[in-house]
Amino acid sequence: MENERTITVQGRGTARLRPDRAEIRIGAKGFAVDLPEAGRQADAGMAHIIEALKAHGVGEEDFETSFYNAWQVARDDGGRRVTQGYEVHQSMDITIRELTRVGSIISAITKIHTAEISMLRFLASDKSSAEARARSIAINDAIERARGYAKLAGADLGRVLQIQDAERIRGEWGQQGSGLFSWGGGAVSSAAQ
Repeated sequence: MENERTITVQGRGTARLRPDRAEIRIGAKGFAVDLPEAGRQADAGMAHIIEALKAHGVGEEDFETSFYNAWQVARDDGGRRVTQGYEVHQSMDITIRELTRVGSIISAITKIHTAEISMLRFLASDKSSAEARARSIAINDAIERARGYAKLAGADLGRVLQIQDAERIRGEWGQQGSGLFSWGGGAVSSAAQ
């Protein structure tokens, strides 16, 4: 292989699929002059969020705590640190299995004044068929690119010598629930004759 002339290209492939669930990160915050009160405010906000989620058919099995943070809020007063109070943020990840409910759930959560929504993503449980389609498209794309380069160089494309799987996978989801699965390729080296 050392003396063989090679052409190395990267192919790209994309396949679409529909998501079957959504994940939302929802949180509540509290601020008070003392930490326990800030915590109670955040707890009360989370209780309202959980109540709204249950009213929209989301079960407790689809709740997962993602974080709980508390910190002191202070300001500088002429080189002296002055405590103004404490802030508490707590958050959980929610799985929504009925995608038609996402909009109404977000609407209900945004009406809770202490609530925050920091993430919404759509996911598919089984991406294997889309991955396989995207890989096939990527390999065919790489071979066509290599064939084009060989022709420009006045050579014929030989056999494939090596395939490297870069495994750059990303999911992009549109608002209508359609999904895009992208496999970012692999390098294909072919012999040039």
